[in-house]
Amino acid sequence: MRIVVTNDDGFESANLQALFTALRVAGHDVILSAPYRNVSGESAELGGLSDVPRTIVPSAGGLLPAGSPGVGPTTIAADQFYVDSTSVAAVLYGIDIAAQAKWGAGPDLVVSGPNIGNNLGVMIPHSGTVGAAITVLNRGIPAIAVSGANGDAATAPLLAAITLRVIAALDNNGHIALPPGIGLNVNVPALDRTRGAASYRFAFTQVGSGANAGIRFSLHLTDRPTASTASLPADNNPASEGNAFADGNTVTVSPIQGTFQAPPDQSALVAVEMRGLFGPTLPLLNPKLINVSARGVVGATGAAQIVGFVVAGTAAKTVLIRASGPALAAFGVASPLADPAIELFDRNNRLVGANDNWGDDAAKAAAIAAAAARVGAFAWPAGSKDAALLVTLAPGPYTVVARGTADATGVTLVEVYDASVD
Repeated sequence: MRIVVTNDDGFESANLQALFTALRVAGHDVILSAPYRNVSGESAELGGLSDVPRTIVPSAGGLLPAGSPGVGPTTIAADQFYVDSTSVAAVLYGIDIAAQAKWGAGPDLVVSGPNIGNNLGVMIPHSGTVGAAITVLNRGIPAIAVSGANGDAATAPLLAAITLRVIAALDNNGHIALPPGIGLNVNVPALDRTRGAASYRFAFTQVGSGANAGIRFSLHLTDRPTASTASLPADNNPASEGNAFADGNTVTVSPIQGTFQAPPDQSALVAVEMRGLFGPTLPLLNPKLINVSARGVVGATGAAQIVGFVVAGTAAKTVLIRASGPALAAFGVASPLADPAIELFDRNNRLVGANDNWGDDAAKAAAIAAAAARVGAFAWPAGSKDAALLVTLAPGPYTVVARGTADATGVTLVEVYDASVD
């Protein structure tokens, strides 16, 4: 894959250089674009609204002298660059300048880190390592942030090997197997260099409030807020990365988004609590109607039960349509329709599908039963005379008509379920 690596510790960091080397040995095409100096704790600061002047101090490792150009090659290896600015500015240089010059395209993946020091829970918004990854996700490019407890040259190759295991798990024939806009926050505990990368366990975790440090202002150390021991919110979630990390033997892997938007379920709770503020129309987040149903009496001489629905959006949907008659007897419904039949029509009144006796075709009956179980519909007895259709429909309006065969009458329940995978 084409990979850009960056960090917030500076281009001479042993962790970053070890990862660059390991990725190349593994066969990836790699560009390093990192800050000239340590810019830890600057989050996603852009740092690109003014010129990048010449440096005023030597690089931390002494490789480059004061007065060097603000942007340039590191001189360590080919395809390595520094920017005397924030981690966001450095990674953008790698994407927009270095990658375009080398590949004529953006990278397949950006790895921010491995950072020196872990970024867990409440520390995440302040991290330059995570800030760079978030910025990249907002550009539509897959990204992961990696942070480790170690920053020494002795353990850097092991930290790189662990990072490669994460990347390999995402590598789907040269493409990153992550949903759009979703990245990873990876935290590696203090490493024992006598152990191998395979000896550490991995846990799929969540960003929580648990962390190994807090943020507070200290007059004794600096005129800037510092990461130090501080009281932290209680975090009783065993899936929280801060809690899983605490055993010292676990590498945590938490999905992150390109924004700090709350998860949909929590957003919905807030919307309900504040519903008085929003008037009669409550805002819906990713609305999706799962099913609609209507119960009624089917009469003689064409007195059918009719239900309409719309497949919205631009993609086709798999829909389960059922007309329960005999199955209603088990629920104590009086006079259920003994033998319902259904027809499905599109917007032009063209017949799309029809069914009488859902179990007549064994293969279709198995698919209908499986779909019913998946969407939570109540089960029908095998061989019953209830009617059903499992169809994939293009977007548009549709009409279901339920009648009794041989002009029969009785109570029927018509249901329409979204049975698509998503």
